[in-house]
Amino acid sequence: MARRRPGQVRTAPSRGLRPEPGRKTVSGVSARTQREIAVFEDAHAWPGAVADAMARWTGTVHGPARGLTDPSLGGCGVEACCPSEAHPREMLEQALRGLRTEASRELRRRVRPLDELYCSRTIVDSYGDPSQPWWIRRC
Repeated sequence: MARRRPGQVRTAPSRGLRPEPGRKTVSGVSARTQREIAVFEDAHAWPGAVADAMARWTGTVHGPARGLTDPSLGGCGVEACCPSEAHPREMLEQALRGLRTEASRELRRRVRPLDELYCSRTIVDSYGDPSQPWWIRRC
């Protein structure tokens, strides 16, 4: 039986879990988590939705202070156009709840520092609606 030499095996590209070519990915997470995110997106959103949400959440958190709590910056406001783009953190929360444990844990490690920075730059709105998510009840 023919076998490849060990050097060939090490230098050959991996045939393991890789995201599809051209699909947006979340930086800093493993290929396995990328694949799980892709499966989640195919079932519940669109390709690249989590990566887009992560980029928008990062931009919001690191952006100017006026953008932290301004609802008009979360999307165009037209439900038919931007139904799930009301807030980038909403898509991330859906992914965190929808992924399996290991993938969710890995994605949460990327989201948690952004959440902490957001909380350090905002305060709790004591008049906020308690039925709203925590990131909406901040000012």
